[in-house]
Amino acid sequence: METEPKIDYFATSLPNLLLFDDDLKKRNRIDSLLLSALTCHGLGDEAKALRQLEQIVAEDPNHLFAADTLRWLKQGSKAVLEVLEVPPAS
Repeated sequence: METEPKIDYFATSLPNLLLFDDDLKKRNRIDSLLLSALTCHGLGDEAKALRQLEQIVAEDPNHLFAADTLRWLKQGSKAVLEVLEVPPAS
């Protein structure tokens, strides 16, 4: 997160950079936090993942993936497991 971000002229990102006045440092920080939160969740550190996702949503309330992931983690994976539960074979 210490690297100075610069404009990437890859074809898919250039239109966003030309249309919107984007803070590259902020975007880089949020992307790094998101990757870190997903890593923490994968390694079982739910508390740290929640803190980082909350920080992302505080900085960028329109970050839908972070908001949805935060909501999912707060309600727990129990609801997902209930939906995926397969009845025993008879």
